[in-house]
Amino acid sequence: MDWSVVGALGGLAGVASVIAALVALSRAGEERRKLTAERRKVIAEQNEIDACTAEKIAATALKLIEPLEKRVASVEDENARLRLRVRAVEEENAKLRKAQQRMLRGVRTLIQQLREAEIEPAWIPEEIDADDS
Repeated sequence: MDWSVVGALGGLAGVASVIAALVALSRAGEERRKLTAERRKVIAEQNEIDACTAEKIAATALKLIEPLEKRVASVEDENARLRLRVRAVEEENAKLRKAQQRMLRGVRTLIQQLREAEIEPAWIPEEIDADDS
């Protein structure tokens, strides 16, 4: 038996193992590159979906905000109009209170004049009657 052939075969087996390992590494590297490319593609798609979703959310929010802004403006206008109306009513009430007080003073004066003339009035307003009791 020629041991050199066995040694050569052993060396060839070692070279074959190295080649097989290199091929396996090459395939693993290609697989890793494919996975990396696929991962990048998925990330890009997800970013696109996120951007699209954000745009849709922003558009929807703007669609909701616009009518609300119009409604707020309308309510503010109505509020200003009602404030003016309340102020006018308060002013009118103040004038009416003053007029009522002047009339009651006049009625008191007339009642006093009637009593001084020894005439009993046929009617005395409740406000004055309550004051005299």
